[in-house]
Amino acid sequence: MLTPLQVYQEVVLVTEKVISAGLTDKENFPNLTQDGLFKDVGISGVKDIALALKNMPYDETYQAMEGVGFYNFKMADGGLIQMLYRFSNEKILKHKLAYFPSPNFESFQNEPELYMEDCAYLEVLDKRILPVPVRFDFDCTEGTFEELHHPKSHLTLGQYKNCRIPVCSPLSPSLFVEFILRSFYNTAMFQYSEKIDFPFTRFNQTATPIELDRVHIQIR
Repeated sequence: MLTPLQVYQEVVLVTEKVISAGLTDKENFPNLTQDGLFKDVGISGVKDIALALKNMPYDETYQAMEGVGFYNFKMADGGLIQMLYRFSNEKILKHKLAYFPSPNFESFQNEPELYMEDCAYLEVLDKRILPVPVRFDFDCTEGTFEELHHPKSHLTLGQYKNCRIPVCSPLSPSLFVEFILRSFYNTAMFQYSEKIDFPFTRFNQTATPIELDRVHIQIR
């Protein structure tokens, strides 16, 4: 089982590797704080503003997060990546790992030649692409879990309230970021693979047998 310090160190490592590959525009390194029994791996210089953004249109949510720097790093195309963890008595209690693509890709429209030269982000210029937020949540606080309907670890797509696809376990920072890069920045991932090799640490499995019997995300 990963400790708060190990997760904090992994977020730092992942951030450094993505920066070294030249895939980010802006970065905020993590911090590790303690409040009583809780230890949080958060984002330096900013508090979690998720509650304040509830029920806001996506473009306004994105702009608010970008405006206050509520992200670990901002990708070159404007996509925001967040990694937030909470531990209690050294055991993981919650995490929110999110990818928020830019709602308009203005940076590409204004300076497409910058990306065309690298050929790393050509797919983002495709007008058929619809930005869809991706979020991996984990929550094992008392009273939250409901088998299948609210798995402890789940994937939500597009901010849909009841979209909770079971995931076998909490995700480590490296597994999450590699998934986002491979899924949405495949060309760049391939081009810079030597610079962004990750440790791929893992948490213990939390999904129930019934959840594993349905469509779910499995990490071996």
